[in-house]
Amino acid sequence: MPTTPQDSSADWNWLGPLFEYSGCLTFARGMIPEEMLRAFDLDPATAEELTLDETMRTLGVPGFDDPPFWVRAAELGEWSVAIELGQAKGYLDGIETDLSIETEVLTMVFLLVKPPQFRLLDRYGVVTDMTLGEGYETRSGAEPHALDPALAEAGLLDFTTHPSYGTAFSRAAAAIATQLEIDLDADTFTGPMLTATRDHPYVYGRDPLTTRTWS
Repeated sequence: MPTTPQDSSADWNWLGPLFEYSGCLTFARGMIPEEMLRAFDLDPATAEELTLDETMRTLGVPGFDDPPFWVRAAELGEWSVAIELGQAKGYLDGIETDLSIETEVLTMVFLLVKPPQFRLLDRYGVVTDMTLGEGYETRSGAEPHALDPALAEAGLLDFTTHPSYGTAFSRAAAAIATQLEIDLDADTFTGPMLTATRDHPYVYGRDPLTTRTWS
């Protein structure tokens, strides 16, 4: 994987609704948006191209554990992203783990009451897992320092500091995305994306690449 960030000025401070409601960004290398939706137990055939504003006006912001559960998905070059607002099923329901059986996965989790978390996974398990802003070392995984170049570029390599959760997340997210060559920007985040919704709970442990029969 690339190890040198290229843009020291990057800051994802345009993730406004995510900071307001909590949320999760799940990235998978080599996947297409339809596969990302299936991984979240959503039927791509029912998906619509909606902007962020249209999604929030039409579907509202879900409760943390309450339906409707909706996900917006887009292709970003070699990667695709699944975006959740108000929920974090990509991390909490282990969808990232299902996806990582097939490919490299990066999960960025922002919860209002907990430190931001970043997890890089591959078919062998967790490569790097860390939280930011806790004031102590949190890096773990098979390669706990794999994202250090990005953290250094973002000014977050000193784990004894206490940056605000929002600042830590927006700066680290931008730098980590640059290191891994993930091309998500404000226009893509707010613009039209394939959006699907469901009311039933996520089915745990299902192969995300298996095509489900919807009735």
